[in-house]
Amino acid sequence: MGRKAVVCVIDDNDLVRATICNALREAGFEVVEAEDGIKGLKLIAESKATVAVIDIIMPVREGHDLIVDATRQFPDLKVLAVSGGGVTGPKEYLELALQLGAHDALAKPFRNAELVKKVRALI
Repeated sequence: MGRKAVVCVIDDNDLVRATICNALREAGFEVVEAEDGIKGLKLIAESKATVAVIDIIMPVREGHDLIVDATRQFPDLKVLAVSGGGVTGPKEYLELALQLGAHDALAKPFRNAELVKKVRALI
């Protein structure tokens, strides 16, 4: 039996991050988590993550920059961008994330089943 898929969840909101992590763990994934893009990039490398769930609007290092760096440094990594959108709503943020290299996108709020389905599709 092969290694379990590792999903790295990077979101600055503790409650949102915990909710995403719990949903993915319940679905059988190994999950690691970080609260910002700098820690997240290190964690992707350390954990050899298969998929990264990356929030777009974060302090310290925002998700768009992280997507560019992560997909360059780890070409096999699949990225699911997530965003609640801030002032303009998530559509523009997620469209840009896809242009920058994210493989799929999901607007907050979302159902756990939808999240799990998208992560499975990326693996």
